[in-house]
Amino acid sequence: RNCQLAVPLMERALAASGSPDLTGQPEAAQFRMQALALLGTAFMDLGAFDQSLSHCSALLADMEALGDAGGVASALRSRAMVHVKRGAAADACADLTKMLQLLVPGCAGLPEETRAALVEEAREQLDTLTPKP
Repeated sequence: RNCQLAVPLMERALAASGSPDLTGQPEAAQFRMQALALLGTAFMDLGAFDQSLSHCSALLADMEALGDAGGVASALRSRAMVHVKRGAAADACADLTKMLQLLVPGCAGLPEETRAALVEEAREQLDTLTPKP
């Protein structure tokens, strides 16, 4: 119920955040990314997986545009969770693999403990989602 009440407010806030090109506008970019992340989670919790996927993909694109490797990894993780919920294991594995490729060599701006936890989580998810012979 809380998600249903929050979604319209978050959508209005996202629309008010302006253009997706937020380079040089750190506060607006941060606000937009938080709104996208919250909407992605809210729609996933509501079972609206296409809408959740759309917001997670928009967040991923923003993070990539800003060059935020930690944010890209987090957005890939979120999108992989949506893929799992909608039964698209191959898509989830693709996002988790991209996430690992980004995190395994190290990730600037991401604490080592966080990086290691994300790597472990991605590997466990891949192991769970990969069909066994």
